[in-house]
Amino acid sequence: MRRLRQSLEAMVLVIVLLVMSGCSGESSKAPGSQKEDEIIEISFLHRWSEESRKPYFDYLVESFEKEHPNVKINAQAVSNEAIKDKLRVMVGGEVPDIFFSWSGEFQKKFARAGVSLDLKPYLDKDPEWRDSFMEVVWGNCEYEDGIYGIPFNFNCELFTYNKEIYKECELSVPTTWSEFLGNCETLKKKGYTPLVLGNIQPWNGIHWLTNFNCRFVPEDVRMADSVPETGEFTDPGYVEALNAIKELYDKGYFYEGINSMEYMEQFELFCQGEAVMMSDDLQVFGSRYPGSIDEDKWGTFALPEIEGAKGNQKLIAGAPELFAVSSKTEHPEICVEFLKYMTNMENAKKLVEDVGFVPCVKDVLTEENTIPQVLEGLEIAQGMDGFAEWIDTDVESRIADKYLSVGQEIFNGEDPEKLIKQIQEVAKTVAEENK
Repeated sequence: MRRLRQSLEAMVLVIVLLVMSGCSGESSKAPGSQKEDEIIEISFLHRWSEESRKPYFDYLVESFEKEHPNVKINAQAVSNEAIKDKLRVMVGGEVPDIFFSWSGEFQKKFARAGVSLDLKPYLDKDPEWRDSFMEVVWGNCEYEDGIYGIPFNFNCELFTYNKEIYKECELSVPTTWSEFLGNCETLKKKGYTPLVLGNIQPWNGIHWLTNFNCRFVPEDVRMADSVPETGEFTDPGYVEALNAIKELYDKGYFYEGINSMEYMEQFELFCQGEAVMMSDDLQVFGSRYPGSIDEDKWGTFALPEIEGAKGNQKLIAGAPELFAVSSKTEHPEICVEFLKYMTNMENAKKLVEDVGFVPCVKDVLTEENTIPQVLEGLEIAQGMDGFAEWIDTDVESRIADKYLSVGQEIFNGEDPEKLIKQIQEVAKTVAEENK
């Protein structure tokens, strides 16, 4: 009888506990887990505020929220120039849960300061996700033993040229710097302007300089100079790179008004045949050129080999653009889930179709969804040994700012040696402060 009473009491206790659990409104999840009806808010910062690009990112946010009703993503789009200042001051302030970053020193400073989250553990847990990206891009996402950014879109610097004018002047795509200079001289004699550069916003000239620096400066030296503690910029290749660009300018190969011209003016002059060649980003080939110039009228090539130069002639200026996650986020799993969603095959294809970008995801680009020049440019890039990060994102911010001014002053007739000494002075100050 006693055993029966004990059994009944135990059953009653179990029933009471179950009822109490049900009345409390708590789910059976582990302690600390998210309540099913609680809204998770994530902040998301990107740099595409233009009407032609922002809708794609709005779509990503809205469609992800539909699939995850308990997630609210607060997106902010900031222009290309404004976001540089915003990101530079972010290290000591409030950091969005997910934020855009260039690679190079721009990304590394977030990792060093403990601002960005190491995403390698999440990639290791999902090798299928990691393997979906082009292998060549991962080196630009790393810092020490971690990965601090997910590659989103791919970019590199290439020359575009007018095929009709090349044919008329019986020119071939140059494979050496001597051939490039010869083409420029022939075009000038025929009454054409060989080159155009809109450099009122100095990032454009910096793309030129990045390409030339990696060809003239030994790679190990350039890598050491990109580190704040060891940057010197004393290698003669830096002066030689400026001299090579100055030579093009002094010989009258550029369209006039370089430092007062917008990028879009440069682009229009090229499309109208007023200038025969320009240096441009692969990233915009699929979005900007269709409708502006007939597909069969233009082609692309990489900066040719520069004979006698001591840099790696199989490097190209370029890098993937990244999205990083704040180390302080309260919802790292949700942030990673959104990054996976952004970079899945379906949305990578939509990035090509809607924006014309080159995703870092493998096997997305086809003859059906992009133009031949994008495929040609990607093939050129993948045939290179690697990528030289854009100078203005690969070095400490004060050196980058000085280089931006140098990239304009070279077209004002300033002496290259004098300009590089200015870089060296800033680099010395930066190195001393970081030792």
